[in-house]
Amino acid sequence: MRRCSVKNCEIEPKFECFCNNEFKILCENHNFRHISEVNTTHSNKYLNLEEQSKIQKKIIEILEEKLETVLHNKKIFFEVSSKFITDLVECINEKVRQLINSEKTLQRLITDVTYNIDEIRNSNLENALRMTHKSFKAECKNWDFINISMNTLDAKNIANEWIKIDDQIDIWFAKDTVKPFTSTLKQEEKKYNDSYSNNKQEKDTINKVYNRSSTIKTDPLLNNYNVLICKNKHELEWLVLAPYNNYANSDSIWITCKNCEAKFSTACWSCSICNYNVCEKCGINIGIPSPKLRCERSHELFWRPDANLYYELKNNINGFKCKSCCAIKHEAHWHCRECNFDICISCGKNQKQVPYIYNPRCLKNHQLIKNPTSASFFSVAISCAKCRNDISKCSYYACNTCLYFICNKCYDLMNFSAAGHPVLFCQSEHPSRWVQKSTFKCNYCLINFNQEHFSCSSCNYNICYECSNLLFNYVTKGCVIVHGQDDHRLEWSKNSLEKNNKKTITCSQCCKNYLGTGMFYCRICNFDICMLCAMNIDRNADIYQRRSLHDEQLFSIQSQLRSENPFWKT
Repeated sequence: MRRCSVKNCEIEPKFECFCNNEFKILCENHNFRHISEVNTTHSNKYLNLEEQSKIQKKIIEILEEKLETVLHNKKIFFEVSSKFITDLVECINEKVRQLINSEKTLQRLITDVTYNIDEIRNSNLENALRMTHKSFKAECKNWDFINISMNTLDAKNIANEWIKIDDQIDIWFAKDTVKPFTSTLKQEEKKYNDSYSNNKQEKDTINKVYNRSSTIKTDPLLNNYNVLICKNKHELEWLVLAPYNNYANSDSIWITCKNCEAKFSTACWSCSICNYNVCEKCGINIGIPSPKLRCERSHELFWRPDANLYYELKNNINGFKCKSCCAIKHEAHWHCRECNFDICISCGKNQKQVPYIYNPRCLKNHQLIKNPTSASFFSVAISCAKCRNDISKCSYYACNTCLYFICNKCYDLMNFSAAGHPVLFCQSEHPSRWVQKSTFKCNYCLINFNQEHFSCSSCNYNICYECSNLLFNYVTKGCVIVHGQDDHRLEWSKNSLEKNNKKTITCSQCCKNYLGTGMFYCRICNFDICMLCAMNIDRNADIYQRRSLHDEQLFSIQSQLRSENPFWKT
């Protein structure tokens, strides 16, 4: 029973009052005296003893229920821990016994060979002593003196069980809810007895008092085999091609993590069937690291067909050295621009990292056929459209409709020449390829160049080395570009051709006309802005007049943008 707040008063209280920042419950006599104090402002009302009694009773029920669960978990934990310790000690003792026995056997054999050679009863040793030295060297390779079994799988299994226990304990103490363990320390949902009330308001009041959730959430990312799963229980795989799949299935270059809702545009855990993606960070947070290629400083390696031009501009070097196989090669490969770290195609495949492959096509985007039967009708020499070599007497690929031919070597090179990110694709969504040195006009900076570059021959789409590098860094580094005093976010427009009915788009800042290029777009202000203006790059600066740009300068420009320019945020 509750008592009056006045000292030594045993009478049941009937009133409550809040005054002088103090809450009091008072009996009828003391309440009359209390409200007679005219110098104090009182907030006095009848005490709802029935309602408070119900809440008090339910709070006690919840506490007792949690106490019962804690005592149950304590018992199970000690049982499982004791078994774990016993199994681990037994496993360790067994391995130590094996090592001691092996040690004694080897020492005994050494002693016999050294001092008791005539008394040896080991058939292998007896036969060896009768051989020539040359024969013995060949024979001893097949010997198995001692079969030392050091299989640690049982120890690993025991350790894994302890990891599961530790994980469950961490989850248990990290949450507000207390859930009972099973005999294997697997936590199951606890269905609390809510039969005490059918009144939603009363249950909400008690839940609010105790911050008690009516449901217990389980991690939707993991299954019993500790692998990532999607909402339909499909296992997620680490997918380098996730940006390409997302680009084809949505209107954005950005992938949204289904777990933390972060936006990114790089490789991730993905279910291609459900278009369900989870970022690398969420995988790491639950103990599943990504198998992505990394340099020595743990930077992610990206597919860069333009890396050879980077080395040529930087150090006048043709080719690169693979950090894995140490071979000097001249091909598109996995590359870290910050560390000059390179992995070739073959070594990447050995680590199950395969880039985006787009089979070469003719100028009209027709598929090429290998060794077509109609080739026999040509009486003149046939030359490769890429290397210009005569391919009349060797196998090749061709488009019979357009009379377009390329040799096997060029076909294989073109297979792996697609851009390392779909943001560099043309506006018809054809993959742009890294092509040989030629004269062209960049669709983004509108400047004429004579160098290798990304191109879509079907759409007459060309992007120079400098502009492609800016775009690539924009998506892989997850930059956010904003404009105006209110920091409106600029979005990358995937289909500017369709958006403007295949007409030119005018940049709202520089007033230049663009056709077939991606543009940044502000949904709030309803205007388009070109890439250079969005990134606040002076198109008349020295870097564009020189026609070739080293990546150190690009990094310097981008660093300056992030530190000084309010329109570039990361």
